[in-house]
Amino acid sequence: MSSSAPTRRNGHNNTTPSTKPPPPTSTQSSPSPTASPLTALLPTPSEIALLLTYPLLLLLGSLYSTLSPQTRSSPYNPVTQSHPPSTAPSYFALKKNLPNTYFVKIAWFWVTTSYAIFLLTHPSHVMGMSWWMLLMTATFFHTWFEKLTGLLVAMAGIFVVYFLPRALPAMRDIVGMPGV
Repeated sequence: MSSSAPTRRNGHNNTTPSTKPPPPTSTQSSPSPTASPLTALLPTPSEIALLLTYPLLLLLGSLYSTLSPQTRSSPYNPVTQSHPPSTAPSYFALKKNLPNTYFVKIAWFWVTTSYAIFLLTHPSHVMGMSWWMLLMTATFFHTWFEKLTGLLVAMAGIFVVYFLPRALPAMRDIVGMPGV
């Protein structure tokens, strides 16, 4: 077989054009949507619904207390900031109702717990905790070891100004020989 004749593979001539498009190479890329770095910071739809729950409950409660004739005509004691238990317009107007006790009175506990869970489960808590530990260490040393750190700074200054120039001729040319 001569080298100028086209070779046949699988019954097809190699010189005929292929009907299939060539596979994409590394320089050709299909358009893909790229996510902006800010989209990672935006809340998801379920998080938006969760975040809107509290303001919507406040709005509905305010509208109910304003529009309902039972709550408008009910006596209210401004000193105790509550309705008298015997004439309260509803269970939710009492100070000792379950949602008020566990979600308002102990709100500090719920907020602190949720914030601690967030800090401990968030991937970047390590960096935040390292800055917090640095701040607490600096505060600790400043408040408890103020005299010791002052002494260390003074000794470092004496070393740099008096003793280091005696050992390093290049520094002696800049600082001189203090104390001599």
